[in-house]
Formats: sequence, C-alpha cells, structure tokens
Amino acid sequence: MTLIVFAVSWCIAGFVNHVVGLGAAMVAMPIVVHFIPLSLAVPSSTLIVLVLNLQLAWSYRQSIRWAHLAYVFVGCVLGVVAGIYLIRTLNNEWLKALMGLFLIVYAVYSLFFEKREPRSIRPAWGIPVGVCSTFFGTAFGFNGPPLAVFSTLSGWNAGEAKGFLGAAFILSGTAIVGGQCLAGLQTAQTLTYFLLACPASLLGGLLGIRFSRRFASKSNRRLLLCVLLFAGISQILSTFQEFFQ
Repeated sequence: MTLIVFAVSWCIAGFVNHVVGLGAAMVAMPIVVHFIPLSLAVPSSTLIVLVLNLQLAWSYRQSIRWAHLAYVFVGCVLGVVAGIYLIRTLNNEWLKALMGLFLIVYAVYSLFFEKREPRSIRPAWGIPVGVCSTFFGTAFGFNGPPLAVFSTLSGWNAGEAKGFLGAAFILSGTAIVGGQCLAGLQTAQTLTYFLLACPASLLGGLLGIRFSRRFASKSNRRLLLCVLLFAGISQILSTFQEFFQ
C-alpha cells in the first residue's frame, strides 16, 4: 500500500510540475512523509525531481535561453560552497521566513497589482539566482522559487520559461544530489523508492506536457505565480511550527 501511494503521489506531482514548470516536491512531499521517513523521502524525491526536469528540459530544449543558463551554472557552483558556510553560520529559520515573505509579496504583487508585462532582466542576474537556488535546496529542500522568480521576471513565453526551469533545475539538482551522496544520504533504500516512483512521475509529466500546451502564455505565468504564493505561505507556516515546538 505504501509503495502504491508513493507512486501515485509522484504521478500527480509529475503532472503538476510539467503543467506549471515546477512544484513536484511541494505536491508529493506533504503526502509521502506520512508513509515513509523524511530521511528516505527527501533524498529519493531529489532524484525523482532531477529526472522529471530532464524530461521537461528535453521537451522544451529548443526554447532554452542558454545565455541565461550559463550564468545560473556559475551561481550553482558558487552556491555549493556558499551553502556549506552559510548554513553553519546563519539563523536558518529566520532566513527561511524571509524567503517565504519575499515569495508572498512578489506573487501577490504580480498577480493583483502589476499593470504591465514584466521586462526582460539581464542574464547576469542568473549568478545570484543560482547561488540562492543551490543554497535553499541544500538547506531546506526547495531549490525552485529563486529560479521561478527569475523566470517570471524575464517576460519569456511558456515554452521558454519551462525549458529554462527544467535545465536550471538539472544544474541545481545535480549539485544537491552530489552533496547528498557525499553526506551519505543516498542509499540503496532511497534508490529503491526512486526506481519504483520514477516511471509513475514520468507518466504524469508526459500527461502534464500535453495538457499544458492548451494554456495561453499568460495563464502559465499566473499558475507559476500561484505556486510561488503557495510555497511562500508554506515556508512561513513551517517556520512558525519550528518556533512553537
């Protein structure tokens, strides 16, 4: 029963991820942690999300903005080094709360108060975005929001945004998996859960790609902003729980 729930959860997560461009872990993790320990759920989910993003990037490979991605790669490399240092020196819960607050403010403004289409930002902003992505991915298990904000600020169409997000998540996710391997978090058991759920997640992802092609570019952007709003609220609630435990 546990394995069935795990696979179905990741099938749904794959569908949502490829409709919006991110969010697989935010969909699956709240379900699967009730059935398997967090020590297994997090490393196995990192592997599943990495494969999902390989699928997403390949499907939209012709739309990827490679110049922007190169800067994100530099940031991801720096973020591995910075993440190890910052996690040991900063108050993680306050940092987590500030990140959540930023996501809420940005998403609410963009959804309800923005009067015009976002203008393209410089590719060099990909460096701090890559740093933040690998840092938050290593510290808290979510590397998507910094990349998603960068994507929504770019003014790209849905295909360009999804191609970029898929490729950027591959870079960031690979760095995170490498860190998990060095820390001994990836084991034979996490690989077993990964192998069981991966086909289901890819099936959901394939259905999500086909379904999302019916959406207008503006609709995809609004869905992405809604996911960011949800992520921000989740981070704030998680921080409050940590404070009052």
